Amino acid sequence: MWSYDQSEFPAFPGFDLQVFKAELPTRSVSARAKLDIGASITVIPEQFVAWLNLSIRDHIQTTGYDGASRLLPVYGIDLKFNGFDINWIDCVATERKNVLLGRNVLNLFFITLDGPNLTFDMKQE
Repeated sequence: MWSYDQSEFPAFPGFDLQVFKAELPTRSVSARAKLDIGASITVIPEQFVAWLNLSIRDHIQTTGYDGASRLLPVYGIDLKFNGFDINWIDCVATERKNVLLGRNVLNLFFITLDGPNLTFDMKQE
């Protein structure tokens, strides 16, 4: 079990992770991640694109929380966190400080949220 991040209110299930350019494990960026079941795709900070020299793989039409629709480039990344290695995950980039782990990552796990105790667990089987 992991503890919720209490740096914001309300607290959220989050943890530190490393983001890599897909299939290029020599360069990474560390970030704080939030679990976001409302996001269909993982979202990284825009500056990671330049820092990791990410290449555009495709484009996707997205709709944000505000209802605005945008066409965004899709990038391929690898993730490492809490003993897990996740390879070739699609993501988009927006102006933000942390990573939002979308359902394209979350659906790879059995996730248990214990809000009253501010803990959560993620397992692969």
